[in-house]
Amino acid sequence: MENDNEIIDEVAGEIETISQEKAKITHDPKLVEVVLQNHPALPFLSIESDGNPFPQVVDAKLEIFCLQVMRIHDTVLAHRNKKA
Repeated sequence: MENDNEIIDEVAGEIETISQEKAKITHDPKLVEVVLQNHPALPFLSIESDGNPFPQVVDAKLEIFCLQVMRIHDTVLAHRNKKA
């Protein structure tokens, strides 16, 4: 059980470091902060295709991914509008 806690602590430390690095390399650190506060898990989708049509479950995952991206986009636009 101790190894699990050590792994969790290390992963949590890495996530915090990644968030700090994102804020350092952007032109708008406040935007990164706002997006990560509202959406701590950024959307990610990995799909393998053999050329056949996607099954329904993959279509559903694509739709979910698009909705998540749209929510983040709305957050970005709201932040930009507050700045203007």
